[in-house]
Amino acid sequence: TFGLAMCKFVNVSILMNTYCSIYFMVLVSIDRYLALVHPMFYERISEKKFAKLGCMVVWILGFVFGLPALIHRDLKPSYNQTFCYLNFPSRTTQLISDMSVSLFGFITPIFIISFCTFKIIKALRNGSKEIKSAEKTHQKMTTLVLAVLLAFLICWVPYHLLKLLYLLKDADMLTSCSVFKHLLICSQIFTY
Repeated sequence: TFGLAMCKFVNVSILMNTYCSIYFMVLVSIDRYLALVHPMFYERISEKKFAKLGCMVVWILGFVFGLPALIHRDLKPSYNQTFCYLNFPSRTTQLISDMSVSLFGFITPIFIISFCTFKIIKALRNGSKEIKSAEKTHQKMTTLVLAVLLAFLICWVPYHLLKLLYLLKDADMLTSCSVFKHLLICSQIFTY
């Protein structure tokens, strides 16, 4: 056994990696949005200090998303083994934590990325003569922007959809055993 410190460290690292990757995608979407839709404003803020500030904010957000694991991870001995598990002080605390992570770790990023994506595509379609004359570049940029959105959706929608269903189950809003059976089956499928 590695102990409580390693239990907390590994789980905080996983959560930080997860949510930093999501928010770096948000940052890239915002960067592309500003560069293509508001180029004059982008020119004023495209300095290294703003990039560093954005990265620092993303890492701080990642740490904030890892705080529940840092605070509530604990060790539980069972059957001659020790398990690392989340030990929330109450069900309400767990529900608030899970709802906050779903809202700020998935719903907010998906809204921002989608907003930026659709504004970029709209700007490219209604763009200047230079953009319209460079049809191949226009198609590549649109494809890239849509690929980022699609990758985000493919990677994160199944996970967060299941997490939302488990959250509803934990809040006693889903009580049917058949629903829980299907959740278990789906979680196994989406894991692979």
